Amino acid sequence: MVFHLKKTGFTLIELLVVMLITAVLASLAAPALAAFKARVALTSDIHQLQSAVLLARHLAVIEQTVMMVCPASKEQRREGDYCSGDYSSGVAVWRQYGEAWELVRIWRWSNRPVMNRQGTRAVSEGVMFHPSGMSSRNITWSMCAHGANRSLVLNRIGRPSLRDGWGQC
Repeated sequence: MVFHLKKTGFTLIELLVVMLITAVLASLAAPALAAFKARVALTSDIHQLQSAVLLARHLAVIEQTVMMVCPASKEQRREGDYCSGDYSSGVAVWRQYGEAWELVRIWRWSNRPVMNRQGTRAVSEGVMFHPSGMSSRNITWSMCAHGANRSLVLNRIGRPSLRDGWGQC
């Protein structure tokens, strides 16, 4: 009678080969994952900017008052300076309240440059929305990450639109 022993596991060599293959695949995927993470953060930041613009426009129409979108400085407080610097730290929405301005909301992001369409200067201008919903100006806010560009373009009618590849990185 001949007995055959059944193999019930993996050898150390087999486990080491699988671990080596896994490590090589993980090292190849890491740069792609870092770029993906940067693009997701870029999308999140541009959507926050879009939310600020839409909130200001809708509140201007609903409340029949002037609203303003402008850069949020790092040290901004409710009673502080309402528009200073550029949009690299975030965006703020303000409501005209008599002769003064009242802060409505601030969106923050982590030091992302917000450039003009040509990529030649940081955007620092504010935009006002009138009770009709119209904006005070045309403006393009452009953000970049790992060669990807997303822009928010606002026309004088007050309608923002997201565009990929619209600006220069």
